[in-house]
Amino acid sequence: MKYVVADDHLSSVLMVTKLLQDRMDVREEAISSAKDSESLFEVLGSVTDGPAVVILDLVMPGNLKRLPLLRAVLDRAADIRVVAYSGSDSALLAEAVLDAGAFSYVSKGSSRSVLLEAIKSATQQHKYMDPQVDIQKNQGHPWRDLTPREASVIIMLCKGESVSSVAEALGITNKTVSSHKVRALQKLDLPESAGLTSYLINSGLTYLLDD
Repeated sequence: MKYVVADDHLSSVLMVTKLLQDRMDVREEAISSAKDSESLFEVLGSVTDGPAVVILDLVMPGNLKRLPLLRAVLDRAADIRVVAYSGSDSALLAEAVLDAGAFSYVSKGSSRSVLLEAIKSATQQHKYMDPQVDIQKNQGHPWRDLTPREASVIIMLCKGESVSSVAEALGITNKTVSSHKVRALQKLDLPESAGLTSYLINSGLTYLLDD
């Protein structure tokens, strides 16, 4: 088993490396590191003789962040087991990360023992969610009440697209786009669209703007 620590903070790389060596008896030569997405893909390109566990900072220097970065990592080799090590404790992001194929999700605010358990779980191909992240509250989140089309409209508008460009991309009329927006605002209890970006930030949904 090989381990890759992908984080642009040297202190995090050293901490995780020491954790692997001291608590899991991982040999130094079995541990690699990467400080950005480009160097991470180079390291993964050399992983050809067996499985690898990637302890992945979801926001590193590079063109990809969060879910697009995770998907790209998983596409690099057949047996990549990802531990998402994130500065965000967003339950919606955490759930999306596990749904996208990661084995574990850990907030950087959690203890080393939690991170250790997450790495061990990924090594054994078991799912693990940081106890600090309460995904149960996702069930009642207003965003879940939006239809897929309403959510698409809101995301595209938050990316700065005009009503007409959204309508063209989705193959619907401007009036239908506006109707979807109005219904979405009502479900999210927002008085006007000017508050949409703040809503996504406060709800831990900014990862939806990455794709």
